Amino acid sequence: MNLVRQHAKALLANGYNFIPIIAQRKAPGTFTGGAWHALPNWTQFTDRQPTPDECRLWAESPGGGIGLTCGHIVGIDIDILDEYESDMVEGLARQHLGATPLIRFGLYPKRLLVYRCEASLPTNKHKPIEILGRGAQFVAYGIHEVTGRPYYWPEKAPHDVRLEDIPLITAEKVEAFLTATAQLFPDLFAQGSRSFSGDEWRLTSPLGVAAPLEAVEAALAHLPNDPHDW
Repeated sequence: MNLVRQHAKALLANGYNFIPIIAQRKAPGTFTGGAWHALPNWTQFTDRQPTPDECRLWAESPGGGIGLTCGHIVGIDIDILDEYESDMVEGLARQHLGATPLIRFGLYPKRLLVYRCEASLPTNKHKPIEILGRGAQFVAYGIHEVTGRPYYWPEKAPHDVRLEDIPLITAEKVEAFLTATAQLFPDLFAQGSRSFSGDEWRLTSPLGVAAPLEAVEAALAHLPNDPHDW
């Protein structure tokens, strides 16, 4: 079944703005003349939902995906292929931003967490972590271009959860999350370094501070304590 036909009604009812995605790609697209093309002026859907006519047109596109536009929502994109580090960063996100039920996987262990915001936050790239804010979008449903498998939501998906029921975040909370991440994993950021203090080496972030004990404890608490997987 076409994904727009399958999920449009629920996404509209739950308050999300969405767009069609080119089959097995990440870019917004429209299917015309028997081929996929870039979707012109797709950022208009940052501030409005598609009309019934647009949904009917998109529902005829073969193999396409669905993207959610950011503005009222924010995507925290954890682009880390190390499972341990990705888990730890997710733990910090949940600590500082809240326990969102919306977490999406494509190429595991990379992941994306979805939150709500009242004042649109700008897109901010702190490789390998991206804050997808106003002017950005992400694939919610579709086939991943690398794995050839569907994106998946292990807990709940946007068609299950109303926009108003996901955690509300602010720019200050995002800054606190990024600061905690830089403190815990300074090597993830381009300016990270090691410094010597007294008789021990200390990991320092671009902000020049060492990872506090509470940040390490909070991140470790997110990991399962399985003695067979040590």
